[in-house]
Amino acid sequence: MIAKTSTEARYQLIKLLDVVQREPVVITRRGRLAAFMISASDMELLRNPSGESSRTIKELEAWRKKAKERTRPEGQALSKEEVDRIAKEIRRARV
Repeated sequence: MIAKTSTEARYQLIKLLDVVQREPVVITRRGRLAAFMISASDMELLRNPSGESSRTIKELEAWRKKAKERTRPEGQALSKEEVDRIAKEIRRARV
């Protein structure tokens, strides 16, 4: 799986659209996991589980567990609401 910062992803979007056809891409912002990019076919498998998608879901869960282990302790301690609030503040500051 490829990891890109949000700035790299912004400037390489067209290239990443091709990359996600082969493997997922994780996007980080300020050293923390921000998003995943996956192909439309992978998304369809996640939305409509079958034998193949069960394997995909297990792979994504395993990757999520590894990503969580690599997250700094202070990042792990944040609740979803706190992360959302911080993200909104950052967005407002950039406008």
